[in-house]
Amino acid sequence: MVDRLEATLPKRKMRRMRWQRILAISICAFFIVVAIAAPWLAPAEDAKNPSYYKQISTSVSRLPQPPSPEARLGTVGRSFDIYYSLIWGTRQSLIFGLSTALLTALLGTLIGTLSAYMGGKVDNIIMRITDAFLAFPTICAIALFTQLQSLLAPEQFTMTPSVWGIVVVAEPTLLQQIVINANPIVLALVLFSWMPYARIAHTQVLEIKKTQYIDAAQVVGAKKGRIIWRHIIPNAITPIIVLATRDIGRMVTLQATFTYIGLGGDSAWATILQLGSKWIIGPGGSLFGHWWVYLPITLMLVFFNFGWNFLGDEINVSMNPQANGVKY
Repeated sequence: MVDRLEATLPKRKMRRMRWQRILAISICAFFIVVAIAAPWLAPAEDAKNPSYYKQISTSVSRLPQPPSPEARLGTVGRSFDIYYSLIWGTRQSLIFGLSTALLTALLGTLIGTLSAYMGGKVDNIIMRITDAFLAFPTICAIALFTQLQSLLAPEQFTMTPSVWGIVVVAEPTLLQQIVINANPIVLALVLFSWMPYARIAHTQVLEIKKTQYIDAAQVVGAKKGRIIWRHIIPNAITPIIVLATRDIGRMVTLQATFTYIGLGGDSAWATILQLGSKWIIGPGGSLFGHWWVYLPITLMLVFFNFGWNFLGDEINVSMNPQANGVKY
């Protein structure tokens, strides 16, 4: 498929496309290798339960220290090693991005597929609900779930004396346990980012439903579930894979943003940036004098987002040669 596309393009454009593909794969492969090799690149004090942060000194000094043999990329205040958090933050970010994008894509694809396959009033209602979710800002959702977790904190389900003097143990329900234990950033991003997937899946399924092989499957008595999983979703998956690949970088960027501004989350990269921010713009701060407190982490965030977006574009071109240049 890709060969047919390249055969119709000028050699200069073909070479550029190949270099773009190599660059995208190389950037993403770099982050994957760093994430896997984190225990060897930055050995943790507790190998079984590694932390994302490491203090290289017991000094209580709040001054950031420049790169040295003990701290390859320097430290932020209180001697937190930037290199260590950079490496382990890569593993954390990759796991977060992959899992959040996968859950979001799965939820949106199922909703969009079921809506389009059922059709009629059900389809109309689900699409209107999708539109309503699109109007709800993600930042408000994160604030909502953070407050909800505090309201459903474990101490809310302790022994409660009744008016008759009998002690009653209030146990949380299954839904309450899920909300309490879930990461509010993950929960908010999944529940309020599935809509584009639903719309793409909905459009794809409406087209696939008209094909002859779907009619043939219905004629021979195939069940709806089998038709959806074996015939519809595999043929509608290409644009969903493209969007999910791009969302890996977007999810990590959002996590870092919310952590940095204090809305929750535990991004190691953003936490290091937050600790070093006052040495950039605060009293006595210097953008060039303390470059190590922001430049390495910022570059990792930029290249992480760029790499996965770039890879999504290349997957789009590779899997949809007739739609070269069309972005989902």
